[in-house]
Amino acid sequence: MSDKQPPTPRYKLTLTIIGNTLDEVERELTVQTRGGFLIDSDYYARDEWHSISGRVTSRMEHTNPTMTPEQYDADMRAWFERRRQQKANR
Repeated sequence: MSDKQPPTPRYKLTLTIIGNTLDEVERELTVQTRGGFLIDSDYYARDEWHSISGRVTSRMEHTNPTMTPEQYDADMRAWFERRRQQKANR
């Protein structure tokens, strides 16, 4: 683990929404937050996907498949403390 970068979480979701107006973008974002994620994940059956529709591309990746929430929290606290110490020593 690098002191310059925080720990790598288990998942990374990249959501790209395109539109010609802010209303179009907002509408697609609303669809994603109110069910689009469930559809893309096949109701939590898939851990990874790359879904493309007319205005939305959704990609879920395993960036660190063995990471647990507890380990991530511990690693994040340790990373933050190391960074704080480095800044204090400058």
